Amino acid sequence: MSPVPPVPAAGTDPGIRRRLAALVHAVGTHADADTDGSGAEDEQLDPVLAGLDSLAVVRLLVLVEQEFGIALAGRHIVRENFRSLSALSALVETHLRPRGPVPGVGR
Repeated sequence: MSPVPPVPAAGTDPGIRRRLAALVHAVGTHADADTDGSGAEDEQLDPVLAGLDSLAVVRLLVLVEQEFGIALAGRHIVRENFRSLSALSALVETHLRPRGPVPGVGR
């Protein structure tokens, strides 16, 4: 039996980070960060995320849901999840992970 590869830490997928950076650019008014997915844009985009007003956060939320085909519940729409590109990426990755079977269902 081959070993199971480790699951990367949430918020580290470069493809997701790159797509999210593009969405932040779409709603941010002064986002000049590079979006190569390397993580270098975090320091440049984090202040942009922190400075978004409530309307911009709603626009970003809608764009994220459309881009990734996910629905974020109200309990996920908290400042901590939008404070940095890493936090936002972790939130998206959590919603994209396949969910295992529910114990006791379908037996």
